[in-house]
Amino acid sequence: MANTPLVSDADVVAAIRAMRDHFRELIGESQLYESELLDFFTGLITESPRALAIVAFSYIDEKLATLMRLHMNPDISGGLDSLFKSFGPLSTASGRIKLAASLRWLTPSTYRHLELLRKIRNEFAHGAFLNSFDEAPVRDFLGQFEPLEKALWKSMADRLLPYEDVSRRQLYHIRATLTCARMIEEVTCSPRAISMGLSPVALHEDGFSVVPKPFKELMRASLTVVTRLIPN
Repeated sequence: MANTPLVSDADVVAAIRAMRDHFRELIGESQLYESELLDFFTGLITESPRALAIVAFSYIDEKLATLMRLHMNPDISGGLDSLFKSFGPLSTASGRIKLAASLRWLTPSTYRHLELLRKIRNEFAHGAFLNSFDEAPVRDFLGQFEPLEKALWKSMADRLLPYEDVSRRQLYHIRATLTCARMIEEVTCSPRAISMGLSPVALHEDGFSVVPKPFKELMRASLTVVTRLIPN
């Protein structure tokens, strides 16, 4: 025991880095729907405000359910359909979002944004005379988002409409797209990272250069939607 060499801090850092490298190898071939996301959100540019809010959230919710199923044990009584259909505990968008957040499969920010998107969807779905993102309470829900898009203008300002000229409808479209991309990334990565004893955000802890290609393409797809939505 006395001659056992000490494990240095550098050894610990190297071991953790090796675990993250292995994690990235495991998720490197993930299905992230990047081409589908690009086509879908680009296709919503000409839709009415009501259709935009309802259809965008429907797509996001469907992707959340699909990704959650990948991390669940199908060998339960009634199978996974017993959770997601009829009166199952995950049969509602609210239930799915809350469970994913409670398991730390979603960051607090993405959780809040999904809840806001859900509330906006509900307002358009049930408000017979609601026709604009400029009307309350949709306007107020939109104002509760973190400005996810602000960073884009620091590096892409020459390709985008001036920020002050972006309408609330366009702002909603941008935030729905970015939130969807983040949700897909998080629900793909976080369960696997947690199961390996890593941080839920381990994907980005060693910098963007080592992020697997599918995740870079997912980010590229979401940014492409923004440039098509509000070109300069």
